[in-house]
Amino acid sequence: MKELLSLIGYEYKKIGKRRFVWAALATVLAGALVWGLPRGDAEIEERGVASQCYMLLEGMLGKVDYQGMDDADFYHAHAQMLEGLYQSEKLSSGEIACHRQELSQVEKPFFRGGILGFEKYFSMQGALGLAIAFVVAICLAPIFSNEYASHMDALILTSRYGKNKAILAKLLTGFTLAVGITVLCLGAVLLELSASYGFHGWDLPVQACRTGFPSSIPIHMLQMLGISVGCAVSASCMVAAVVMFCSAKIKSSFRVIIVSMIFILLPELLIYTVYEKRPWFMFMNSMPASMMYPGGLISCRLFSIGGHYLYFFQAVPVAYLFFMVVFGVWGHYCFRNHQVSSS
Repeated sequence: MKELLSLIGYEYKKIGKRRFVWAALATVLAGALVWGLPRGDAEIEERGVASQCYMLLEGMLGKVDYQGMDDADFYHAHAQMLEGLYQSEKLSSGEIACHRQELSQVEKPFFRGGILGFEKYFSMQGALGLAIAFVVAICLAPIFSNEYASHMDALILTSRYGKNKAILAKLLTGFTLAVGITVLCLGAVLLELSASYGFHGWDLPVQACRTGFPSSIPIHMLQMLGISVGCAVSASCMVAAVVMFCSAKIKSSFRVIIVSMIFILLPELLIYTVYEKRPWFMFMNSMPASMMYPGGLISCRLFSIGGHYLYFFQAVPVAYLFFMVVFGVWGHYCFRNHQVSSS
């Protein structure tokens, strides 16, 4: 264990010596903190969030008379909006029944104020998560490929047992680095938003914000925040697994970065073009880039597994664990058994 920790520390030192790593991380952090700064009067911004929710109602139901609407009328209109959404999304009868049951468990009232911090964070996490994925890819692209370029791979593979520890140390470094970068960036933004807006409406149902309004899931804001951060961390680890596998397979860090960027960006570019084709949408919305967006985590389209219906945030991270093991073992095998160059 001591040797393994020493090897992990050595890998971190190598990563820390690369200036572009610090530049990329500083750029993402600075951009996120600037983005999170207050833009105006908080009360006006919060009214704007409510207005966006009303616009969603009108988009599904047509013109709505808000002035003459009491609480019962509003919640009835919200239920009607969701019914229209289920029909437009062509959900199965089982999915619709699941959503109706969950909607009956949602606490009321939706709106009491104090949600702006959550709303700002949910609107930011998608783009910020993409930037974090890019930083993870930049940091980890050379983790194996640099050994090929410097011909250190031959040295690593000369020892009978040390090579396994060295490869395992690289994999553990990659996963822990992905977790650390994600927690650092998201944590910094959460601290800033807490200081600027606060998170006073933590116990309100998620339907109180624009992200959760078109959903029937019976969770509150703080739970949604935990789900969003947890899925962002798991998505970053999935990116790390793919990047390290590519680094073990491809002997050029630049090519690894290119392949990684395609893996990260392609779902973002294609997801709306395949929206009407449900199997492709389910696949694209399960990719790491899509899992960074809180709204996609609670999409009304559900996975049906063994007679149970699961949201993306419930099913996809479990699949990620499996694929992280697969890519980790496969990458370990590729590096351990590659043909050492004689040049």
